[in-house]
Amino acid sequence: MIRRLAVVATALVATASLTSCATFDRNDAAAVVNGHTLTDADVQAITGGNTSGAAARNVVGSWIQLQLLTGGADVDATQDALQSALSDAVDQFAGQYLEEGRAAYEDGKVLAPLLCLGAIALDGTVSTDEVLAALDGGMTFADAAAKYSVDATLAGNGGVVTVQEADCAGADQYNQQLISDIAAADPEIGEYFVTKLGDFDLVMQLRPYDEISDSAKQQLALPTAQNKARALFDGADVWVSSRYGAWSADQATVLALGS
Repeated sequence: MIRRLAVVATALVATASLTSCATFDRNDAAAVVNGHTLTDADVQAITGGNTSGAAARNVVGSWIQLQLLTGGADVDATQDALQSALSDAVDQFAGQYLEEGRAAYEDGKVLAPLLCLGAIALDGTVSTDEVLAALDGGMTFADAAAKYSVDATLAGNGGVVTVQEADCAGADQYNQQLISDIAAADPEIGEYFVTKLGDFDLVMQLRPYDEISDSAKQQLALPTAQNKARALFDGADVWVSSRYGAWSADQATVLALGS
């Protein structure tokens, strides 16, 4: 879900103000979080010798995020190791809130943070009633898409509507007339409904939560994870050497002094 060092903070917390923290130096320490220490030598190893500027601040900020999300994690002093550990930590942290994401999806329906749509496109050769009868008779949506859809992509992928290869997307990423039609139909999750798009009849559904991708489930959990992370970061005991800057809990990053 989140795969770059500098953007984890943006995904988990999304406000901006500098929090106060002590800026006196502690020998060769770059940062200390709840008793865990990142040294200048660690920063040099990860950045390839750089202990100043944005690259060093990103490393220190990412290490702090890792410590806060995991409660203290040892990691090899390489960029790949830090990136991998932080990515895993974010996924695991957000994974604690999958049920909250499920509730947001199933209760929100068309107003959910993400829409996960299934569609079978018909050109009039086969009626929507015939497709609905097959579905009501026990045929799976994927099999019905393979049998009836005149759109080759939908026929080949089980009727999953994709947006830039993702199986779910925000409502603003879909055709807005289609979104209006779905809102008017107000279907339940998994319920079949019929609409039109241009010359095509569509048999559609809001796909069941259990059928959507793991990445979509993580995205649905993210708003709750953001709130939890913000509270965690706000209450943390974090010290950063003034050589690097100052920790901003709200932005979950290290900012240059005076920023």
